[in-house]
Amino acid sequence: MTRIALMLCSSLALAACGQPDIVVSAPPPPAEWLVCAPEPDRPSLFPLAPLTLPNGAEAYDKGQTDARDSAIARYILDLRAAHFDCRNRLGQVRDFYAAQE
Repeated sequence: MTRIALMLCSSLALAACGQPDIVVSAPPPPAEWLVCAPEPDRPSLFPLAPLTLPNGAEAYDKGQTDARDSAIARYILDLRAAHFDCRNRLGQVRDFYAAQE
């Protein structure tokens, strides 16, 4: 009985020798490359109040229009900056994986 147990243990130990080699691959890219800058918050825009001119035409106050346009322009610039950040990070990940091949 002891002989059978010894043979069983030996066969299990020898079977472990036939396992395939461990394949080591490149580590994943840094975690900060996988997270893009957040999309900026939309600006809170106030409605423009039209002014009625003496001839009956409607116009808008230039100061209000400029303030509104400025908020929209800042939003567009912040949105493009977030897109640029994300595009660059994806480029880093692409280059990282291309270098692994």
